[in-house]
Amino acid sequence: MDKLLLPIDIFKTVILGWVHLSILFYERIKDFFASKSMPEKLFFVFLILQVATSVMGWVQYKIVFNDNEEIIRLSIGWNVFFILGSLVNFFFTGFWRSSWVWFIFLIIQSVLVALFAWGSLDPGLAFTNILKPKDYTFSISYYVFGASLILSWALGLSIYWEEKKKNRLLTPTI
Repeated sequence: MDKLLLPIDIFKTVILGWVHLSILFYERIKDFFASKSMPEKLFFVFLILQVATSVMGWVQYKIVFNDNEEIIRLSIGWNVFFILGSLVNFFFTGFWRSSWVWFIFLIIQSVLVALFAWGSLDPGLAFTNILKPKDYTFSISYYVFGASLILSWALGLSIYWEEKKKNRLLTPTI
């Protein structure tokens, strides 16, 4: 009977440990958000959306097997650029503030916006190898990524200018 209780005790301890870690994580995120302004909160949310949708399939097409229609979603050709760029921007600008981080963010985000625009204008080059545009469509992830990309770029730029203006006012002059 004691041998049966040992795995149950271990399982109970592991579950309690995960619950404790989850509560600590929630409290840290809550404190993090409490210290941010509304534009910074929105910026963080848009960066999370950007990262989450960068890994999803953007191109979709339908296949019919025996009267069953299935939708297949594919990752895009330039997926690695969007995933890495989004991750770098999320971790650096989401949690760390300095003037060079904003500079790096604006460069990377501008490159991502340019690549996204270029790929949207010529999907055969950047996004898919499906030759006929009528054979595929873009999924909702594509549109959410595009919106979050542009909105996080615009919010990041405005937050950067606001911080730069505030720091300039706080900097003593001789």
